[in-house]
Amino acid sequence: MKDHKLSEKILDKTHEAIITIDKDHIIVKCNKKLLNLIGPEYENPVGKPIESVLPGLDCNKEISNYEYKTLRKSFIVRKENITLQTGNYKTLFLSDNHFNIELGNRYAEVKVQKDIYESILNSIYEGIHVADINGRVSYINPSQQHLDGLTIDVIGRRWTEVYDLDNETSLVLKALNEGIHTHDAYQNYVTTDGKYVSIVCSAMPLYSEGKIIGAAAITKDFIKFKEMAERVLRLQKQFSSSKKPRGKKDDTYYTFDQILGKNKHILESVRWGKASADSDSSVLIYGETGTGKEMIAQSIHSASHRSGGPFLAINCAAIPENLLEGILFGTTKGAFTGAVDRAGLIELAHKGSLFLDEINSMPVQLQTKLLRFVEEKKVIRVGGSESISLDVRTMASCNLEPSQAIERGQLRSDLFYRLAVIYIFLPPLRDRLDDLDILSSYFIDKYNRQTGRQVAGLCMEVKEMFNLYNWPGNVRELMHCIECAVNMATGKNELIRVEHLPKYLVIRMNKCAENTAIPKIEGREDSYTEPLAHKPPASGKMKLKNIIEQMQSQEQEEIISALKLSKGNIAQAAASLGLSRQSLHYRLKKYNLR
Repeated sequence: MKDHKLSEKILDKTHEAIITIDKDHIIVKCNKKLLNLIGPEYENPVGKPIESVLPGLDCNKEISNYEYKTLRKSFIVRKENITLQTGNYKTLFLSDNHFNIELGNRYAEVKVQKDIYESILNSIYEGIHVADINGRVSYINPSQQHLDGLTIDVIGRRWTEVYDLDNETSLVLKALNEGIHTHDAYQNYVTTDGKYVSIVCSAMPLYSEGKIIGAAAITKDFIKFKEMAERVLRLQKQFSSSKKPRGKKDDTYYTFDQILGKNKHILESVRWGKASADSDSSVLIYGETGTGKEMIAQSIHSASHRSGGPFLAINCAAIPENLLEGILFGTTKGAFTGAVDRAGLIELAHKGSLFLDEINSMPVQLQTKLLRFVEEKKVIRVGGSESISLDVRTMASCNLEPSQAIERGQLRSDLFYRLAVIYIFLPPLRDRLDDLDILSSYFIDKYNRQTGRQVAGLCMEVKEMFNLYNWPGNVRELMHCIECAVNMATGKNELIRVEHLPKYLVIRMNKCAENTAIPKIEGREDSYTEPLAHKPPASGKMKLKNIIEQMQSQEQEEIISALKLSKGNIAQAAASLGLSRQSLHYRLKKYNLR
C-alpha cells in the first residue's frame, strides 16, 4: 500500500473532522469524518471556500468553539499551521466529543501559559537557551540570538552542531547529562558560524515528575561586564584628577542667572528651583528632551551649600542594564571574573549631588535598590555585604509624564513619591514662544564669539517661521539651528535668512505649512530656499500674522472637540491631542476654556 493511501486511511479512522485550507481559505484536503458531518446533500468540498461549507468558522484562532447551526451542534476547533514547499496551510480539527472539548480547553489554557512565559523570556535582557532531552536546541530568546549571532533557525539542531562545545565543555550538556547545576560560571566558546563569545553563565537541568527532560542556561555578556569595570575606573580617575579644594565653588556648572526667559512658566520653574536649593530634599524634574532638565539640576547644585562638592550626572537610558548597577553602586573584588574594588557614582558624589537623567529608563529591579539608597543614604557595592553611609542629594529627571511612566511600568510609584519631594516642570519651547527672541539673541551672541562671525540677528521671515514651528527638539533644537545659521551667514552684520537654516528644519517647516495652510518655502534648483523677502506675496494667500490666529482658532476647536469626546476627562483629552496634561491645562487657561 502506498504511503499516501495509508495516510488517508489513518485520517479517515480518526474521531475528528479534519480540513486543510490554503492561504485563500480554499479547502485542499478533508477526511470522511467531515463528509459525514456536513451531510450527504453536500458534494465533495475540496476546492470550495471553507465559508461555504462551515459558515462563520474562525480559521485564525488557535482554539475556539464553533456552533454549526444547521446541525444545532457545537464543536471545539483546534488549528495547526503547516508549511510546505508548495505554500502555507492551516489544518483545522473539529471535535464533538465532550472529553475532547475538555481536553481542548486544557490545551487552550496551556497555550496561553506558554505564550505568557515565552513573551517574558523574549523581552528580558539576559540570554536564555534551552536544550531538550536529546541535546537539541529547543528554545533561544532574542537576547541569546544577538549575543551568539544566530537566528531562530538553530532550533532543532544538536547543541554540538551549533556551538564548538562537547559533553565535557558545555555547561548545558553537563546539566542535561549529569544533573549538574552551575551558577555564574565564566565560559568562552565559538559558534559554528565562527563568532567568539565570552559569557557569565548559569546552567541548570529541567525536571518533570522527577526526571530530567532538558537543560537551560541564563547568560550575560562578560565583555560588557569588563567594559563596566573599565568605565567606572575611567570615571573615578576623571573625577579624582579634577577634584578641587572643599568649599570652593565650581564655576563650570550652570546657575539660575543663565536660565533665560520671561515666560511665566519658565519663571515659575526657576522660582521652585531657587527655593529648593537650600534643602537636601530629593528633586524630580519633568520635561521633554531638550528643555534643559540638567541645566536646572546644575543650577540647584550651584546655589546650594553643596556647591563645593561634586555634581555627577548619568543618563540612565544610555547605559546598558547589566552595566548600570555597577556604575552606580560600585563593585567588589570577586563579584565576577575581573571585578575589582571600585567606587560607584553614588560614592563619588559624597558631599555633593547626583543627577539621574531619564530615570524612567532605569530597569525597575534597579529602581528598588535605588529607593533603598534614597531612603537610607547607604549603598552596598555589587558583590559586597558592607553598607556604606553617604551624604548625597539625589536629583532625577523624567522625559515622560510620571503618571504615564508609572502606568506603563517604567517607573515605580514609591520611587516617584520619594524622588518628587520637590517636583519641577519644564515647559516645552512651543509653550514658551515668547522667549524665542531672548533665546535666539543669546545663541547668536554665543556662536558669534565662537566663530568670529558678526551676525546681527534674525530676519522677519525667519522670526515668523520660528513662531509657527512646533520645535519638537525644544531649546536644544533651537540652539543647534542657530549654530548652523551663524556658520552659514558669512557677511558682516548679516541677518539670518531662510537659506542659512538647516535643511531638515526647512523640510519640517514645510510639512508644518502643509498642515496649517501656510505658503510653502519654495526651493531653488540647488535645493536651498530663496529668502521669503524676495518673493512676491501670493495672491489670495493669508498673511502669516493672520495664520497664527487661524491656528489658534483651530487649536481651540480641537481642544473643545477632544473634551467633548472624553466627557471632560483631561487625561484622555490630552492623550488624544498628543499633549501632556500640563500642556492642555496651559491651553485651557490661555483660551479661557476652563
